Order: sequence, then C-alpha cells, then structure tokens
Amino acid sequence: MSNRITEKQLESMVESINAKRGKAYKEEGFLQIGMAYGGYRLEEWTAPNKFGQGIRVISPDGYGTKRQLYGFLCGIMHA
Repeated sequence: MSNRITEKQLESMVESINAKRGKAYKEEGFLQIGMAYGGYRLEEWTAPNKFGQGIRVISPDGYGTKRQLYGFLCGIMHA
C-alpha cells in the first residue's frame, strides 16, 4: 500500500473544509490550493479591490510539499 499524497486527496479535503464553512467558489473566504515551483499552499479568496480579486496565503512557509499541506489540512479539519 502506498502512503503517497495525491492532488486529488488535497482537493477533496479543501472541498470538505469549504462545505463545512459554507463557502462557494469565488466567494470571499473560499479556500483553494495554490501550486507553483513544484510546491503547494492553501490560499483564501479575499474581497475584490481596485486591482481585482485578491488571495491571502493561509498555510505557513510558502509553497511546501503535498505531505506538508496534507498535515496542515488535517489540522484544520480536526480543529
């Protein structure tokens, strides 16, 4: 059995958190996974401003591994 964390698992966890919080896609407070530089982070949509839609980084340490984000999401789900 593999202990590999997949993007699908992470996306499912974020969907569950959004549903629990009652947040819809593109709504202020909606959480999403940001990916860049081979890493992953949790982002939250903020209120639109004069520059357009903004995001706020929720997960610590910028872009990390899938396993790091998985641990962070587990903490949110079980808090």
